[in-house]
Amino acid sequence: MPFPSPTEAYNPTRKLTGDTGPRSTPQHTSNNSPPDNNSSNAASNSIAGLSNYQWATGGAHDNQNLCNAALVGGIPADLILDWRKYNWQDWSCRLNIVVDKQAFTDWLDGGIPPDATTHARACQIWKINDRALRTFILERVSIADYDIVPDSRAIYEALRHRHQRFELHAQVLLIKEGLDIRFKPGVVPFADTSNAIRKLHARITALGPIDEDKLNDHLLTILLLNGLEELYPQLHSMINTVLDRPFSSSHDVIRCIEFEDDLQLLRAMQGLPTCIPDSSTCTLTVVGAKDKEKTGPLCANCKRSIANHLADIRVLPGGKMAGQTIEGARAARRVASKKRRNRGQVTAPIANAWQGLLF
Repeated sequence: MPFPSPTEAYNPTRKLTGDTGPRSTPQHTSNNSPPDNNSSNAASNSIAGLSNYQWATGGAHDNQNLCNAALVGGIPADLILDWRKYNWQDWSCRLNIVVDKQAFTDWLDGGIPPDATTHARACQIWKINDRALRTFILERVSIADYDIVPDSRAIYEALRHRHQRFELHAQVLLIKEGLDIRFKPGVVPFADTSNAIRKLHARITALGPIDEDKLNDHLLTILLLNGLEELYPQLHSMINTVLDRPFSSSHDVIRCIEFEDDLQLLRAMQGLPTCIPDSSTCTLTVVGAKDKEKTGPLCANCKRSIANHLADIRVLPGGKMAGQTIEGARAARRVASKKRRNRGQVTAPIANAWQGLLF
């Protein structure tokens, strides 16, 4: 959907700019005669973000036709921003070209709108154009990226933050894939292997340069997440949620990991399992539902799984209280029983602790 150029918003044939008499805004009160609709408004043009504004001119329609032609040729209809396609570089480049041709650069750069009290009309038109640009951007993003934000500058920055992070991750994975390629004589022709490497290199470079900012922070974030992905998928997912926030960094990832480490220690002190319930990191797994056999660490004395009894109160060799008296072991058992009774009161705050960190 083509969005109007800044000049079209001042077209006198439009409903919002149909008045042809004297304007009531302060910049015209000192003028004894009504302003000419074909002249530029110097007061409005001096405001940041309005350098390209004109009060309706006779050539506005011709200019709009040129802008529409540039718009059609600027962004293909099938070019939709999608993090799964890693196409931020191509999409943002084409968007900036169209925005510059349409004279909407100040809106995308976050120009300051006119003061509504002194330039009410100019402020109204600035907001109209900003909404038009925001709608134009939202029509060219995937559903996963669709979000309602205050203005066009904010949505552009949110999209840039999100997609540049995805693209660096893709670059690292592609680099790893390229480093794993080997020339194998007698198995794959050398020409095929070299072509595969060249295509992979083209995909890496198409995602943009790996600049200093990426290497300093984003790469560290990716390495940390990569270390969690296999055995801690739940924690990996939680941290990704944190990274969706604006201005997040590797420091937030490290903070989440340290927080999880503290939770694991707290659970261990309370006698709770330290593994994530729905992950593959649990030590004890059911082998047979019929006989309830379990695998995992065995007690050094009874040769049974320690899942249903506490090895830390045994006084025989192999127990944590080996060499202690029976009375001491019984006292420890009572303490352990008290902990189990209070387990329900402890589990809730541990389970909800992430909520306080994330939200």
